[in-house]
Amino acid sequence: MSKSTARPRVLALVAGLAASVVLSFSAAHAQRVADPVPERRAVVMQNVDLFGNDIRTVLDTTYAQCEAICLADPSCAAFTFNQRNGSCFPKRAVGEMSAFEGALSARVLETDSAVLAAAPSRAEDLGFLPPGLLRAARDAATDFGRRYPADQWTEEDFLSAAESARRAGNGDSALWFLRAAVALSDRAETWARLADFGLERAEQQGVNQRVAFTDAAAAAANAYLRADRPALAAEALVSLASALEGQGQGRLAVPALRLAQATAPSASIAVRLDRVVSLYGFRVTGHDIETDSASPRICVNFSERLADDGIDYTDYVELSNARPVAE
Repeated sequence: MSKSTARPRVLALVAGLAASVVLSFSAAHAQRVADPVPERRAVVMQNVDLFGNDIRTVLDTTYAQCEAICLADPSCAAFTFNQRNGSCFPKRAVGEMSAFEGALSARVLETDSAVLAAAPSRAEDLGFLPPGLLRAARDAATDFGRRYPADQWTEEDFLSAAESARRAGNGDSALWFLRAAVALSDRAETWARLADFGLERAEQQGVNQRVAFTDAAAAAANAYLRADRPALAAEALVSLASALEGQGQGRLAVPALRLAQATAPSASIAVRLDRVVSLYGFRVTGHDIETDSASPRICVNFSERLADDGIDYTDYVELSNARPVAE
């Protein structure tokens, strides 16, 4: 790909002396990903052969298998895969590049050690996310290098091309270039830029909003996992909250913005947080009063899950002449 021809390809039952209260809630989700950020990733180049430095030869295989072989070997810095005959050549060094029709070569890039050290605790911060989102974020970080060839381009080349495509109204091309940029650099700032573009794109006519918001949420999560300063981390969390709300998961925007405000407090985040709390925060969403039995009861619906064990909800229910017992 030359620069001139580049193309984007609770229920808790409260029974009492004079009344009982039923607390119902929707399930909450949490997620743990053992390795939220990959230690190594491969960035592919099309129709390029890397001369010499072979560790070994693997025949009759696939590109995905060739990539996995190299990434699993700490001594492997690059590899070439011949699409014509399925041969794989893991290499100790990148070496000299030459044109070779049908060859796919890739450089292995190491993730910054500071990012790897901080990622587990950052992932714990995001434990409020629905199942699969952190996994999707990690998959994007590993898959983009295979899906969006870097060839001889730099991150700045891709970002410039993305902005030009965006201004020209070519959202598909802009998205392609931005994904190629994060595949190459894996920088928090670039992930944040991809997340913001995804939010912008979700508002455009003809775009699948669900997909756009999901992609933006994954990009924002990756930006937070890699952010090296509080302001950038908070920015990523604000984008994450917007994407979650766009997905119809506004309740999850509350912990995202609370975390953002705790990370880098600002008046603008406080305003956003007040809004989502008023819309999606913990509250009573409905109730029914049953007075026809010897023991009347009130059924109360809450907006969030209550703990199943370890809490005596009696302390939270009062009557003028009796104290119910929470079961």
